[in-house]
Amino acid sequence: VLWPEWRPYEQLMLSRLTESEHAFWQEDQNEPQLDTSYLFDVEQIARCTVTPEGLVRTDGRVTRWVDVTTLVAFYDSTPGDNPQDATRDWCACPVVAQDRHGYQYLVDLYTERTHSSQQQIEGVIDLCWTWQVQKLGIEAIGHQATLVDTLQQGFARRAQAEGHQWAPMLVPVKDVRNKVVRIRALESRFVNGWLLVNRAIAPRWWYEVANFTAL
Repeated sequence: VLWPEWRPYEQLMLSRLTESEHAFWQEDQNEPQLDTSYLFDVEQIARCTVTPEGLVRTDGRVTRWVDVTTLVAFYDSTPGDNPQDATRDWCACPVVAQDRHGYQYLVDLYTERTHSSQQQIEGVIDLCWTWQVQKLGIEAIGHQATLVDTLQQGFARRAQAEGHQWAPMLVPVKDVRNKVVRIRALESRFVNGWLLVNRAIAPRWWYEVANFTAL
């Protein structure tokens, strides 16, 4: 709804880019698009293919690995809805690359639903080793913060076993926003092609994204 006295056109368009298409149409325009129960339209998510030469977009453009300025991972786990169910804890660790133009690429992902912290940590270490990640973000709020020493020891054991010096920096990440709010912020990045996803990402990721509710 264009109401210049309240929100100038430029501010409205900036909101559309930085917040989400879903919020723009449903809240600003009062014209919900498609099924508003779900936040993401997976058909709108830009894809890329990971190759030895670089990251190949759908249109054929290639971001060479030498143009990737950042390659980081982020470890997060969320307790399940039922604390009595030991198999309901979610763990996710995405590996994200960023090129010199600021575009980001979800190149790989470890995700597991288990109550075993050790199993989660081993999966995270394997992923980080595969990509030789140099920085691992970890939630500074919640039980993940207690796993720093365990992760550092696990990295050291892996490096020793492989005979290769490797010690990723663990970076505490503190974001007090509700997780749903944080996830909603990804929609604009997907829709505008600022965040591309590896076609080979586990089907589980696509399923969870397609069924993530916006409410």
